Amino acid sequence: MTVREKGGVAMFKSMHEIEQEYDGNWVFMVNCKKGEYSNIIGGEVIAADKDKAIIIELWGNSDYDEPYFRYVGSLPDGIGGYLL
Repeated sequence: MTVREKGGVAMFKSMHEIEQEYDGNWVFMVNCKKGEYSNIIGGEVIAADKDKAIIIELWGNSDYDEPYFRYVGSLPDGIGGYLL
């Protein structure tokens, strides 16, 4: 569900705030700010959902510059992670 569908407005939040609010969800973000090592340190959450497919569909159909999505929280069973 998008933030607007929930009656909200996308506002810039730090990753700490995003992790607190959307723990256990996939988030679709725009207008992300990068830190010293190009890591994402915040942005505007457009949508959040436990279903990754919903977020990927929104992300794929978006026309934002540099859209970004990620899982917030501990990775669920069956999903592996690695560093590039």
